[in-house]
Amino acid sequence: KPEILEKFGKRVSILYPWSDMGQSYVDELWGFHNKEKINLTNITDYKKGISDYREPVKSLLGLKYPRERKDELELWKEIKSVNKHQVRIVNMLPPVIDFDWVFIPALPREALQIIPTFSFYDVKGMNFVGGPSWLNTKIQRERRNFSGKVFVIGNNSEVEDAAFAEKYKLRNGNTPHLVDRLSFEGGGLALNILSDQSFGEREELEKKMLNEEKLKSFYSEWALNQGIWIKKMDILELKSSSFQKVN
Repeated sequence: KPEILEKFGKRVSILYPWSDMGQSYVDELWGFHNKEKINLTNITDYKKGISDYREPVKSLLGLKYPRERKDELELWKEIKSVNKHQVRIVNMLPPVIDFDWVFIPALPREALQIIPTFSFYDVKGMNFVGGPSWLNTKIQRERRNFSGKVFVIGNNSEVEDAAFAEKYKLRNGNTPHLVDRLSFEGGGLALNILSDQSFGEREELEKKMLNEEKLKSFYSEWALNQGIWIKKMDILELKSSSFQKVN
């Protein structure tokens, strides 16, 4: 989104899970890089299911192969030997931060371990950007342990969500889970398309969808852009007690 680049800068790195989903984010960012909309400075993956993220974070920060920075390594050894009581020695070298923000398409439980690892390697004030799943109470509770700012690309739909949850509980006797919300969201979108007419052929439905310009459901709005439906999302910043929309 242009708004993200205006706020954070064009130099981007990505730390992503080694999976089809993770690769799709890399492919998307590469497309923007090739169009010169961003400068993708670093691409680092991690294996799904790991519990220690120090190695992938070290790789992202240029700390994994100190021999490639030989001259700088010798200089820092001298500095640390002279100031050994003033320098916290965790790294042989300082981290290389050649990006303005890092995109981490990780699950909340992964993000809770990945983000603090950056401060372990002396990275302060970093901008961390994640997807909608980061709209999570656990991430919100851990805000005090993050040395930097956390942003989410998503929708802050607390009012709509509360109204839906109340109606759902009255009808079903229990509160909705994520899969329930997604099911109703998908059903609402389908209802908007199918409610005003019937379709005898698949081509008729495809034509109807291509002729539509916008769709709206319980939580979301969608717009057709070059034949692809794009969900409208906001940039939200994690504050001490809530996620707040960035203007």
